[in-house]
Order: sequence, then C-alpha cells, then structure tokens
Amino acid sequence: MQRRPAAALFVPRVTRCVSLASCREKRTGEQQAPTLLPVLSAAEAKPLRIEGMKPVDSYAYTIAFSDGHDTGIYSFDLLQQLGERVT
Repeated sequence: MQRRPAAALFVPRVTRCVSLASCREKRTGEQQAPTLLPVLSAAEAKPLRIEGMKPVDSYAYTIAFSDGHDTGIYSFDLLQQLGERVT
C-alpha cells in the first residue's frame, strides 16, 4: 500500500467543503452579504486644507487642518524643506 503525503489528503477535503458551501447557496438561494470595510468616509476623503496658522515664538508655526487636527509645532526649517519638495 502506497502512503500519500498528508497534503494530498487535506486538499480534496478543503475543495469538497468549498464546493458544498457553494452548493448550499445554490440550493437555498441564500447569499451572504459581502463584508465591507469602509476605510474613509466621504468627508474624510476630501482634500486636506490648512485652516489657520499661528506663530510659535520666532522659530515655528502651529497649523490647524480641515480635519480638526491642530496639534504639533512645525519649524521654519521643516516647512522650508516641505516647500522645496513641492516645487
């Protein structure tokens, strides 16, 4: 008697389970709703805008963004580097 590897025994069982599940859907007419994972709402998908900037001493700005975030200090050096990347 020739021994088959365990994987050879496992694959037909998985295939059979999958085909039985699809047969059950065909027999009963039931379809499960697809699981959707919303990543962003329509409001969140809008482009981010700068709503305001306030100087911090003589070296940086705090920036208020349209998504409500307004924490953080952005140094003049960082803002200059970011501006150079855009242009």
